[in-house]
Amino acid sequence: MSMAAGGWEQLRHQLGGQPDLIKLGETYVAFAIRNEHLFRLMYDSSLWQASDSDAVNPENRELMVRERDDCFAKFYEAAQAHFVGQHLTAEAIGLRARLFASLSHGLATEFIDERLFTHIRDEEKRLQLQLAHARALLKLAGTVGGDPI
Repeated sequence: MSMAAGGWEQLRHQLGGQPDLIKLGETYVAFAIRNEHLFRLMYDSSLWQASDSDAVNPENRELMVRERDDCFAKFYEAAQAHFVGQHLTAEAIGLRARLFASLSHGLATEFIDERLFTHIRDEEKRLQLQLAHARALLKLAGTVGGDPI
Protein backbone atom coordinates (compact mmCIF):
# COMPACT_ATOMS: atom_id res chain seq x y z
CA MET A 1 0.00 0.00 0.00
CA SER A 2 1.30 3.46 -0.82
CA MET A 3 1.73 6.08 1.89
CA ALA A 4 -1.05 8.17 0.35
CA ALA A 5 -3.49 5.25 0.30
CA GLY A 6 -2.48 4.50 3.89
CA GLY A 7 -3.26 8.12 4.77
CA TRP A 8 -6.73 7.82 3.31
CA GLU A 9 -7.22 4.61 5.27
CA GLN A 10 -6.10 6.32 8.50
CA LEU A 11 -8.46 9.22 7.86
CA ARG A 12 -11.35 6.84 7.17
CA HIS A 13 -10.69 5.07 10.46
CA GLN A 14 -10.50 8.34 12.37
CA LEU A 15 -13.74 9.55 10.81
CA GLY A 16 -15.24 6.24 11.92
CA GLY A 17 -19.00 6.01 12.09
CA GLN A 18 -19.34 9.54 13.44
CA PRO A 19 -22.99 10.51 12.81
CA ASP A 20 -22.47 14.14 13.89
CA LEU A 21 -21.66 16.24 10.83
CA ILE A 22 -19.97 18.99 12.85
CA LYS A 23 -17.74 16.56 14.75
CA LEU A 24 -16.94 14.76 11.50
CA GLY A 25 -15.65 18.02 10.03
CA GLU A 26 -13.65 18.72 13.18
CA THR A 27 -12.10 15.25 13.00
CA TYR A 28 -11.10 15.87 9.38
CA VAL A 29 -9.49 19.22 10.28
CA ALA A 30 -7.67 17.74 13.28
CA PHE A 31 -6.33 14.86 11.17
CA ALA A 32 -4.96 17.31 8.61
CA ILE A 33 -3.29 19.52 11.21
CA ARG A 34 -1.78 16.60 13.12
CA ASN A 35 -0.61 14.86 9.92
CA GLU A 36 0.30 17.81 7.73
CA HIS A 37 2.83 16.05 5.49
CA LEU A 38 0.69 12.95 5.03
CA PHE A 39 -2.35 15.12 4.34
CA ARG A 40 -0.45 17.01 1.63
CA LEU A 41 0.71 13.71 0.12
CA MET A 42 -2.86 12.40 0.04
CA TYR A 43 -3.86 15.35 -2.16
CA ASP A 44 -0.69 15.46 -4.27
CA SER A 45 -2.00 16.14 -7.77
CA SER A 46 0.73 14.01 -9.36
CA LEU A 47 -0.86 10.95 -7.72
CA TRP A 48 -4.31 11.78 -9.04
CA GLN A 49 -3.31 12.88 -12.53
CA ALA A 50 -0.71 10.23 -13.27
CA SER A 51 -1.34 7.93 -16.20
CA ASP A 52 -0.98 4.17 -15.87
CA SER A 53 2.43 4.39 -17.52
CA ASP A 54 3.71 6.62 -14.73
CA ALA A 55 5.42 5.45 -11.57
CA VAL A 56 2.14 5.29 -9.63
CA ASN A 57 1.01 1.72 -9.18
CA PRO A 58 -2.54 1.37 -10.62
CA GLU A 59 -3.55 -0.89 -7.71
CA ASN A 60 -2.46 1.77 -5.24
CA ARG A 61 -4.38 4.41 -7.17
CA GLU A 62 -7.52 2.24 -7.10
CA LEU A 63 -7.10 1.73 -3.36
CA MET A 64 -6.59 5.46 -2.88
CA VAL A 65 -9.77 6.22 -4.82
CA ARG A 66 -11.77 3.68 -2.79
CA GLU A 67 -10.48 5.03 0.52
CA ARG A 68 -11.12 8.64 -0.56
CA ASP A 69 -14.63 7.76 -1.69
CA ASP A 70 -15.25 5.95 1.60
CA CYS A 71 -14.20 9.11 3.46
CA PHE A 72 -16.65 11.21 1.45
CA ALA A 73 -19.37 8.60 2.04
CA LYS A 74 -19.01 9.32 5.76
CA PHE A 75 -19.87 12.96 5.07
CA TYR A 76 -22.88 11.84 3.03
CA GLU A 77 -24.12 9.53 5.81
CA ALA A 78 -23.65 12.25 8.42
CA ALA A 79 -25.48 14.78 6.20
CA GLN A 80 -28.39 12.35 5.93
CA ALA A 81 -28.58 12.19 9.72
CA HIS A 82 -28.05 15.94 10.19
CA PHE A 83 -30.77 17.00 7.77
CA VAL A 84 -33.24 14.25 8.64
CA GLY A 85 -36.84 15.42 8.54
CA GLN A 86 -36.17 18.03 5.88
CA HIS A 87 -37.32 15.69 3.09
CA LEU A 88 -34.29 16.39 0.94
CA THR A 89 -33.49 14.52 -2.24
CA ALA A 90 -30.36 12.39 -2.46
CA GLU A 91 -28.87 15.10 -4.66
CA ALA A 92 -29.59 17.81 -2.08
CA ILE A 93 -28.03 15.67 0.67
CA GLY A 94 -25.03 15.07 -1.58
CA LEU A 95 -24.61 18.81 -2.09
CA ARG A 96 -24.70 19.40 1.66
CA ALA A 97 -22.20 16.58 2.22
CA ARG A 98 -19.92 18.22 -0.37
CA LEU A 99 -20.38 21.58 1.37
CA PHE A 100 -19.18 20.12 4.68
CA ALA A 101 -16.36 18.10 3.14
CA SER A 102 -15.18 21.13 1.16
CA LEU A 103 -15.47 23.47 4.12
CA SER A 104 -13.55 21.01 6.30
CA HIS A 105 -10.85 20.64 3.64
CA GLY A 106 -10.63 24.38 3.11
CA LEU A 107 -10.31 25.07 6.82
CA ALA A 108 -7.63 22.39 7.17
CA THR A 109 -5.71 23.85 4.26
CA GLU A 110 -6.02 27.37 5.65
CA PHE A 111 -4.73 26.31 9.04
CA ILE A 112 -1.78 24.49 7.45
CA ASP A 113 -0.86 26.85 4.60
CA GLU A 114 -1.68 30.20 6.14
CA ARG A 115 -0.40 29.19 9.56
CA LEU A 116 -3.45 30.66 11.28
CA PHE A 117 -3.14 31.09 15.03
CA THR A 118 0.61 30.43 14.98
CA HIS A 119 1.06 33.25 17.47
CA ILE A 120 -0.05 30.67 20.02
CA ARG A 121 3.10 28.69 20.81
CA ASP A 122 1.48 25.83 22.71
CA GLU A 123 0.54 23.34 19.96
CA GLU A 124 -2.37 21.78 21.85
CA LYS A 125 -3.88 25.19 22.71
CA ARG A 126 -3.42 26.27 19.08
CA LEU A 127 -5.13 23.09 17.86
CA GLN A 128 -8.04 23.63 20.27
CA LEU A 129 -8.48 27.21 19.00
CA GLN A 130 -8.33 26.04 15.39
CA LEU A 131 -10.93 23.35 16.09
CA ALA A 132 -13.17 25.85 17.90
CA HIS A 133 -12.95 28.11 14.84
CA ALA A 134 -13.74 25.18 12.55
CA ARG A 135 -16.64 24.09 14.79
CA ALA A 136 -18.21 27.57 14.65
CA LEU A 137 -18.04 27.70 10.86
CA LEU A 138 -19.30 24.13 10.48
CA LYS A 139 -22.23 24.89 12.80
CA LEU A 140 -23.04 27.93 10.70
CA ALA A 141 -23.01 25.77 7.59
CA GLY A 142 -25.25 23.29 9.40
CA THR A 143 -28.04 25.83 9.40
CA VAL A 144 -28.28 25.61 5.61
CA GLY A 145 -31.67 24.25 4.66
CA GLY A 146 -34.21 24.36 1.90
CA ASP A 147 -33.60 23.75 -1.78
CA PRO A 148 -30.11 24.04 -3.21
CA ILE A 149 -29.36 27.04 -5.37
